Amino acid sequence: MNRRYSHEAGFTLVEMMAVLVIVGLASALVVLTLPAPESDAEKSAERFAALVQRAAEEAVISGNAVGVRVDGAGYDFQRWRGGAWIAMPGFRAVQWPSGVIVNVSSDALSAERLEVLDEDDAPPLIRFDSTGGSTPFRVQISRGQQRFVFEGDGGGGFMLERSDA
Repeated sequence: MNRRYSHEAGFTLVEMMAVLVIVGLASALVVLTLPAPESDAEKSAERFAALVQRAAEEAVISGNAVGVRVDGAGYDFQRWRGGAWIAMPGFRAVQWPSGVIVNVSSDALSAERLEVLDEDDAPPLIRFDSTGGSTPFRVQISRGQQRFVFEGDGGGGFMLERSDA
């Protein structure tokens, strides 16, 4: 008969613990090297910046003034046609994710917002003309401690920066 000795029966407890430690360290390294997920504020700021820049380009290409209406609920894009602001084809209205807070300042804000009684009829705060010029603006998008500021200088320059509180 073939006899088995106890030292040939399998792995020792020390060997099993060593394997578990190695697996634990390897998985910890993988988790630490994963990029942090983007926040709602970051995604919203990047998307808003990209769409506004696209709208500015569209104003130059089409030869028509383009506007962006921004408020606490969301934003939409409009084109100046026939003496009125109308919804812009190819751009849809976007709602901010819940918990995202938006503050807007623009040269158009103080001059025109005070005269408007109905928010749905409000002219766009951010406007781009066919020459590439715009109203200077600053849009702050935040959630919790994360804050992003998107600015337009009025001459076609844009800047998106993170400014954590």
